[in-house]
Order: sequence, then structure tokens, then C-alpha cells
Amino acid sequence: MLAPSEHIPAIQSAASLLSTGDVYSGAYNFMSSVSAGVDPRTGSFSASISLPTGAANDLRGPISQLRLGYSPLMTEDQGFGLGWMLGTTSWDGASQQLQLNSGERFRGEIVGQGMRFPDVRLPVVT
Repeated sequence: MLAPSEHIPAIQSAASLLSTGDVYSGAYNFMSSVSAGVDPRTGSFSASISLPTGAANDLRGPISQLRLGYSPLMTEDQGFGLGWMLGTTSWDGASQQLQLNSGERFRGEIVGQGMRFPDVRLPVVT
């Protein structure tokens, strides 16, 4: 039987394990897929994680870039946790807003068979 001080590793934090070089992982090479920050205008925190791309239609395309994003203004749980949402382009008929996969939102107006976005100044919506 071993004495308690013999051959029992001390518990270390993850940061100290990484700094000693005892643990190696290639996962930290891909941190460019994660971005986060505080908007200095509003003081709100937001984050986004790029997910692997997928080609639809039996790999013939289109290729879609998916992004998981966090916003404290998001008050519902869409299956990823409170405040997290999958970055897809969607139309909310109740508020008449188009949300692009980039996170941008635009209020739209239905005009005949088409739509008009009066707040769009640059060609992001076509």
C-alpha cells in the first residue's frame, strides 16, 4: 500500500497543466473559429462559433456556412442554451424582420409580390 504522498499526482488547474507542457492538444490551434467581445457602444457581450461547413444536394452545393452565436438580447432557448442561436437566414413574419446568417437584422415591407428593405444602405440583401 502506498503512503498518501507517494505517486499520487497533485490536482492542477487546466491552465497550469497546459503551461507545464504535460498536456498537449491540437484543439487550441483552431481558436480562430471562435470570436467574442463586448460592444463598446452598448456594453453587451456577444460570441460566435463557426461550425464545419456542409455541402447540400449530395455534395453538389450550395455550401452553407453555419455559425452558432450568443446574444444576451436573445430571450429564448432554441436548443443550444439561453441566448444561443444557429446563424441561419430567417424571416420573422410577426415582426416583419429578416435576420441574415451574419446576425444582421432588417425590417422588411411586403410590396406586391416582392419585399422592400428601407433601412438597407448597402447591397447585403438582394
